[in-house]
Amino acid sequence: MNGGADENTVHSCNWAAQGGHDVVLLHGEAVQPEIVAKVDPRVELIGVPGLTRSISPASDVKALLALTRTFRALNADIVHTHTSKAGILGRLAAWAAGVPAIVHGVHIVPFVNVGVAERFVYLALEKLAAPFTSAFISVSEGIRDLCLSAGVGHPDRHYVVRSGFDLDRFRNAGP
Repeated sequence: MNGGADENTVHSCNWAAQGGHDVVLLHGEAVQPEIVAKVDPRVELIGVPGLTRSISPASDVKALLALTRTFRALNADIVHTHTSKAGILGRLAAWAAGVPAIVHGVHIVPFVNVGVAERFVYLALEKLAAPFTSAFISVSEGIRDLCLSAGVGHPDRHYVVRSGFDLDRFRNAGP
């Protein structure tokens, strides 16, 4: 876990756990201790072998299989993915495991501001995963609109939910 999307994920997991839901947070090999320290003790943490940020076909297949096994073992009702590569792998695994609701949090759009080949691959993968994505939760209208204009998903499956922030950290900030 690493970055703003991770903080958003931890906040969502904590909120759901505090609401009485069983929550399991699956994460890759790179974990920041300061992020993990913010996870509510009621949230179960599971590391996924092979889940890394960089694209590595052998590791990615290993992670896909591990995710599929985990979702089946958990008998998950909902899988909510975040980040580009983990989002693709998680949605594919959730679909393969028969998870009834698959949600993807869109914090960035991976097929923008990249080279032609990278754009083609990311866009093809997003379009592959879109039919079995129950909902796309974008953090802004702009991100949602980029996805829709690229043909990723149907408009009735796209929603905008802005990330929440603890404003107390900024109340005494100067201009």
